[in-house]
Amino acid sequence: MSNVYTRWLPIALIAGVVGYYFWYLLQYALNIPYQDEIYDVLGFLSELARSGEWRNSLQLFFIKWNEHSTASARLVYYLAYQLFGEINFVTLTVLANLALPAFVGLLCLRLHGQAHRWLVLLPVILTLFHFRAYYTALWSMTAFAYFYVLVYGFCSLYCLHKLTWARLLLAVVFASLATFSLASGQLVWLVGLLGVAYQTFVLRTLPAGYLAAWLVAATAVLLVWYSPAWGHPDLHFENLRNLTAEEARAYAANVAGIKEKPLLAALLIQLKFFLAMLGGVVSDSNVLLASATGIAFLMAFVFFAAAAWRGPDIRLELCCAYIFLTVAAMAHGRAELVVRAEAVN
Repeated sequence: MSNVYTRWLPIALIAGVVGYYFWYLLQYALNIPYQDEIYDVLGFLSELARSGEWRNSLQLFFIKWNEHSTASARLVYYLAYQLFGEINFVTLTVLANLALPAFVGLLCLRLHGQAHRWLVLLPVILTLFHFRAYYTALWSMTAFAYFYVLVYGFCSLYCLHKLTWARLLLAVVFASLATFSLASGQLVWLVGLLGVAYQTFVLRTLPAGYLAAWLVAATAVLLVWYSPAWGHPDLHFENLRNLTAEEARAYAANVAGIKEKPLLAALLIQLKFFLAMLGGVVSDSNVLLASATGIAFLMAFVFFAAAAWRGPDIRLELCCAYIFLTVAAMAHGRAELVVRAEAVN
């Protein structure tokens, strides 16, 4: 097959799709804070500007937003403000969406040296760089959370491959950034543990000291995440949602509904939500189709993971496992909303 069709044409198409995607963002993203951005971006920076003491400033980075700690994103907000002298939500949207080229770059590393890799990347680009997920793409705070919890996690898992002490340090940094992007980012420590244990006990290429060091780092970072030291007497971001009385009652009913259901029924709701989220790439309205796609993804993962067993490189399999666990965590956190919807319908 001609090099034009296997290399240069796919590269040109990839460049065109990516270029159009970011052009569209610059044209249509709005420099207006949306919902949570009022509090977790502007509210955070306003409080930080008024803070006269370093301990209070540090607290502001780590105060929880609902059940999440968004310190990684807040660091970007702060650096953007220091660099540009203002907070521009179009700029933040573009910065958040830079996670997508990062995904592609990581996949390129894995495919390096393989024939026809540009043909493999083309459908990946077409899947990632589209605006069906406009709600996430154009809402910077959500994009920072949902995109970067995966990007940082993937970078950490990549650093754990062919591990050295320097790479371990980088892996810990990226895992920490994932942990403080979204609550589900904590799962990267578990997946990373599997990756290090695989090299230690299956491939036998690592001494057990690396496994111990990863466990120590995970314990230290998670202790920071759960530390009560990040409380702030005058500011509680999780209470700034300004729910109406009716919304608060509905939310309480959702939580009560999931807790009152029998264990098996509750698990089935969570499983249904998990499969629909996992396969939602093919449909955002047909639950049966999305769930069937989710099952297909799981079966494909099991097949390829089994094929890669005892192989020298399981980075993609670990990244897939991290995706599945992240989606499961999100499904668990959102399943009570399904209870309310089913009750209404």
